[in-house]
Amino acid sequence: ADEYSVGAHEPGIEGEELADRDGVAHHAPTSKRRRALVPMIVLGVVIVLGGGGYAIWQSNSTPEPQVTPPAVTVTAALPAPNMTPIALNVPAPLGELLPTTTGKFALSEAAASKAKNTARALESQILTYSVGATPQVALVDITLGVSRWATSSDAKDFSTSLEAAAAAGDPDAVMTSGAVEAGSEKVGTFVMRLGAERGVVTWTNGTTVLQATGPHDQIKDFYVGFPI
Repeated sequence: ADEYSVGAHEPGIEGEELADRDGVAHHAPTSKRRRALVPMIVLGVVIVLGGGGYAIWQSNSTPEPQVTPPAVTVTAALPAPNMTPIALNVPAPLGELLPTTTGKFALSEAAASKAKNTARALESQILTYSVGATPQVALVDITLGVSRWATSSDAKDFSTSLEAAAAAGDPDAVMTSGAVEAGSEKVGTFVMRLGAERGVVTWTNGTTVLQATGPHDQIKDFYVGFPI
């Protein structure tokens, strides 16, 4: 006989405690517990697969963020003169600084100034910059007085007298003023007066004094584009 023999138990009942010959209770192997794990394992696999499918669905169904393209700034080309400028016969150093064209304006006349108030200037010129007449645009003339002085103090005194005369000539003109800068350095000041028809801008650059006079809707463009 075997060392251990299974005692009698009620048929059809699994998992009951069985006693060996020493009276020690043992659990009989059961198939219920093994079968109970199968549905749980299957359920776990379904949950895992279901979660993965949901994640995939979420990733496919979530709209991608809209990308806004960067703004593009288009700068229009400056208009070119519609006439050929004359030659500028002015000695250096002033002659080297004055342009024959600036923006849409071209030099059309040039002469030494004979004004009494410029008698003490080292040099003084009266220039005319023009936009030629076309079927669509009337002739535009900007008169520019330019003088160079021995000191910045002399230049400041002369510009002050020119500005006083401009203010008296059109007291209702709208005035703006500010600094003249070369890069980040302040080199002078400007005063602009825009009247109903005419505009005048007076400015200094070191020892040079300039005053431009012309149509009120053209004078600002001329001043902004002028290189000195």
